[in-house]
Parts: sequence; structure tokens; C-alpha cells
Amino acid sequence: MEERGNDDDYAPLRPWQRTIVAPSRPPPEDNSMPSDKLELEWVHGYRCHDVRGHVHYAWESRDVMFPAAQLVVLMNHQDRTQRYFREHVADVVGMAVHPTVDVVATGEARALPSVLVWSSTTLECKCALHGYHRRAVPLLAFSPGGGGKYLVTMGCDELHSAVVFDWAAGAVACRTPTQAEKPLALIFSREGSGFGGGTGFACCGVNFLKFWAFSGKVLRCDDGRLGAKGRVQPFLCLGWQGSSLVMGNMDGSLYRFVGKQLDKAVQAHTGAVNCIHTTNEGLCTGGKDGLVKLWTMQLEMKLEVDLTLLGSLAPSARSVEWDNERGRILVGTVGAELWEVDTAEGKNLHPEGPVLFGHFGGHYGGELWALACHPTLPQFCSAGDDKMLRVWSLFEKRMVRCNQLEMMSRACAYSPDGKQVAVGFGAPVKQTAKQFDGKFVIMNADDFAIVHEARDSQKWITELKYAPSGELLAVGSFDNRIYVYTTHMRAKCLKHNSFVTHLDWSADSKYVQSDARDYEHLYYGALDGAHVRLPSQLKDVEFAGWSCIYGWPTQGAWAAFGGDAGRDPKCDVTTVHRSNDSALLASGDEGGAVRLFRYPCAQKSVSLHCSHHHVAHVARVAFTAVWNSNLQPDFNVRVFECFDTSTFAVLRELDESNRFVRKSAESTSI
Repeated sequence: MEERGNDDDYAPLRPWQRTIVAPSRPPPEDNSMPSDKLELEWVHGYRCHDVRGHVHYAWESRDVMFPAAQLVVLMNHQDRTQRYFREHVADVVGMAVHPTVDVVATGEARALPSVLVWSSTTLECKCALHGYHRRAVPLLAFSPGGGGKYLVTMGCDELHSAVVFDWAAGAVACRTPTQAEKPLALIFSREGSGFGGGTGFACCGVNFLKFWAFSGKVLRCDDGRLGAKGRVQPFLCLGWQGSSLVMGNMDGSLYRFVGKQLDKAVQAHTGAVNCIHTTNEGLCTGGKDGLVKLWTMQLEMKLEVDLTLLGSLAPSARSVEWDNERGRILVGTVGAELWEVDTAEGKNLHPEGPVLFGHFGGHYGGELWALACHPTLPQFCSAGDDKMLRVWSLFEKRMVRCNQLEMMSRACAYSPDGKQVAVGFGAPVKQTAKQFDGKFVIMNADDFAIVHEARDSQKWITELKYAPSGELLAVGSFDNRIYVYTTHMRAKCLKHNSFVTHLDWSADSKYVQSDARDYEHLYYGALDGAHVRLPSQLKDVEFAGWSCIYGWPTQGAWAAFGGDAGRDPKCDVTTVHRSNDSALLASGDEGGAVRLFRYPCAQKSVSLHCSHHHVAHVARVAFTAVWNSNLQPDFNVRVFECFDTSTFAVLRELDESNRFVRKSAESTSI
């Protein structure tokens, strides 16, 4: 009997693989490594929707430090540069910074999470602690004395186990299960605090406050005593007033304890007290009411900052840090904004607005899919489930303008001349009864004035793309259809059996190619919506851009995983984009990786560069336009977005000598 060959040769074909037809004269094959490589340049946004107290100043540089996906970003606002701690392999959900020693501890979210202790100056990992927690490590705290000798961490197992580490020795001092109720804040004890004497910690959360003290391997627990002055409720954050513990609560109050007994209650905010930061001059608190307040050592308010008056779009404070030596407060909001205000009058220290912007998700989660690069300017726009359309400058590395949308959006596109931007509405999540899935609007790009709107689909819009002529707009929908518009709907493309994920126009604006979620790749006539049954009829048609993940020039991006396309869901390609000079192909996948290939990428054995900064799938990648040297040096910037967080990143292509690549023969360094 004849011996069976490699199983990959017999793997079942996906529908799109049956439609692959090579052009009559395919370009010469070049499977070598691209001379360009990838370097992470900037991250917009930070993790804010499900964490508190995670924005800090770095110990020596005073860079602004915050978590974003599996990175910890250290941002120098004056130079507009960022550094990255990259050692985590999952989302960073917990962070502790020692106030007097250059050590940072961060915890991640995965089945068996790690805790890493590292330097904010050198970004060197000093200690890695594995195997002590389950699911995630959202709460960490250093002991204040002894150079931060001890680190207490709390995990997300059923009983929220606490572990006290002598981290420099890589040893466990003691460990214990705590309680079933969700913990929300953790703090190490101080000398004279009346509990622990510097070898204990306090933890609060949903309807509980507990004090822990350890001696040797033994941990002892006592409940906080509220008496008649307080009431049981969710307790959100912890800080210090001298040696007295101060706790921020859901009803907006602050509770001060003497030892373990509630001594004083102060109504601090009209909404929940989300965060507290302690200095030797007093406390700083941030509330859901959008107010940031400074308090004296006697719990008397001495400054109030209203983030709404500063222009915050979502002013609920999630993190505060009071730098009393430099007279400034760093504030992180639930809207993924980072503000710096002075402590004299509460004014914004930066007239251009926040030092960082980002999309945000809210309590229901939220995703970020929509991305489009301006065809002529160094700008790009994005839209998300936060109902915001934002325009970003590549060179200023900041948001330059934004517009409130009437509902969530998953798709946007610039017109070929850049004067208009189309935005498709809707999402799988139904927020309100007034969410009209399937609607789209066309706006002026400069002032966001609506010039046209329509709704012919009842399902959310998944993709938008202008024809190169600018006279036609193709709209892909979750109802499996593509709608082609001039000033009115001109044609429907009806042959898909699943929802449309990507589409491209031919260079002559006569044809549309499209992908669907069921691995199908189809072609249509743009004028009448007729399905082109024989892909070979269009094998030599030039497409103005390429963002379809299925097709002859992208099959190598699937083969690069070492197996049949779609075999491992984490390896599914989710997005691709061809560079403007047709030399490179960028791809993103379900596992959060972004890869760079030569274009076309049609062979199974291809060389590539890979950048892995996201944990969940990459929703969009895009090359920007190429500008001549009269405007800016010529180079491509690739922007990609991730669906699971409010962050996205900008990467530049660098040549082998680490210089920005011009499209002419010479290169220019910066």
C-alpha cells in the first residue's frame, strides 16, 4: 500500500482557498526576511475600565507609568517618548510602586499568573514569582520599611489567597486564603498603625475590611470595627493619614481608623471614592463625581479640582498620585485620559489637554475595531464602543480632535481626497433601544458636519470602503450583505453566507472583493452587485488596496503558522494591509501578534518580523500614506488596534541599520 504523506497535504481546504487564482504573470518570488523591521513607538490609552490606582510616577525619571495590555508604559511627556517593560505575557492588571526605592511589582491575568518585580530606571526584572496564584493578581503592596523587603499579593482564586513574599530572596514568608468576597484594595501596615507593626496588611472590598498580621509563617486576621459611625458597604480604596488607616467608600465617604476601630467619617465626594494617594502632607482622593481633592493631615479639604471643567470627556477618576515635591497631581480617568494639574490652583499644567488620550470601554467591556489612515495627511482616525470618533496626529503623538457619535461604531473610512469620513454604526452589544444598527453617516473630516446618512441594513456595519474614484462607497454589514452607494443605494451584493469582515475596491472602481466570517472570499461587480462566479476572470485585475485576509497574495500569512489555515483558532489571521508601495504586507491574528512580510506573500515558507504586544486579537492594521520630503521624511507607520482593551499602538518600520526608511534609495535617521 502506498504510504500516506504529510497530513498537511490532506488537510481540508477552506472555501477561500478554492478561489485562489494566481495572476497570469505573478511577480518574482522573494521569501526573504523584509529589510524593514518593527519598533513600537507609541501606545495610546491605558487600562482603566477595571483597575484603580494604577497610574504612577516612576521613581527617578518621574516618567508617567501605566499598564496597557501586557506592557507597562513609561512616558516622558516633554520629549513625547515612551519606554516599555515587556516581560509579561498576559494583561497587566495589578501594580505596586515603592515610594522610596526603585522597585515596581506587577501582576498579570492568566490561568497561572506571574508577579514580576523590576526597576523603573533600567527596566530590568529583579525577581519573577510564579505558581502562587490563579487567574489573576490584581492587588499588590510593598512593605514601607526595609527597602520594600516584603511584597504582599492577592489572587483571584475562589478564596482570594494572599501571599507575603520576601521577594529579594524569592521566598514565601507566609500565605493564606482570605475570603470569598471580592477584594478591591490592599495596603501594607505602618509602624504605629495599631495592626501588624510593619509586618501586616489591610484588605478591603465588597462589604468587608480585614486586618492581617504575620509572625513567622503564621497569619492572624481581625475584622475592622465600624461601630455606630460607619455602615457596611463596598469599600474601594485605602490610604494613610499619618499612622491612621483611611478608607474610601462607595457612598463617597472617607473612614479614618485608630488601630482597627473607626474613629471618624468624612463625606468627601458625592460619588464613590475610587482612589487614594498618601503623602507626608496629607491625602489626595479621586471620585466618581469627577472631582480630585487634597486633604490635610486633619482630613480638612484644601483643594478641589473639577475634571469636567478641564474638559474631561469621562471625568470619573480611577487613579491619583500627588507629587507634593513638584506640586502636581497625576490623574487617570475612566475615559482613558491622563491629566497633570498643579496643587496651587488646580489648573491643567498642559494647555493642549491631557498628556494621554485613549478609547475606553465602560462597565460592559467595549471593543475597538474601527481604524482608517488619512490618504494625504499624517493622521488617522478611530472609532469604538465608547461612541467616540477620534483623529490622531502621528507626529504629535496625540489626539487632535474628536466627535461624540450617537452610538457605538465598528467601522470608519476616509474618502480618497481625505475631505470626508464615513462611520458605520452598531455593534453586537445592544446598549439602548435607540441603537440603530446598520446606520452610517458621512461627515466632513475637518468639522464633523454630517453631509449624508442612511440605513438600509438592520444589522451592525462591519466594514466601509470608498472606491478609488471617490464616487462609490461600499458598506459591509453583519446581515451578510454589501451595499454599494452613490448618493443613494445603487446595488446589493447578496452571495455571502456569513457577515462581511473585509472588502477592497479594484483600481478602476468596477469590482469589489470581500471576505466573510465563514472563510469565504467573493467578487462582485460594483455597478450592479452581480456575483462574479469565476475568480479566474479577475485574476489580473489590480486592486487599489488590499485588506482582505483571504486571497492569493496573502496565503503565506496563513501558512506562516506552520499548518492549515484556521486549524488553531488562535492562529487565525484577523486583519491584513498592504503598504502603499505594494512592497510589504502587515497582518494581525487572534493571538495578538502583528507580523510583517514581503508582498506578495504567496508561499508557505516565508520569512517575517513579528511584534507581540497584545493578548487578544488584533482588530485592524493599517499602513499610513507616504509623504514627500517637503512635508515629512518618507516612511510608513503601521497602526494596529486590539479589540479587548482601550489601547492601540503605533509602530514604525526601520531598516537594518535602525533608520527610518525612505521610499527613495537613501535613508534618514532622526
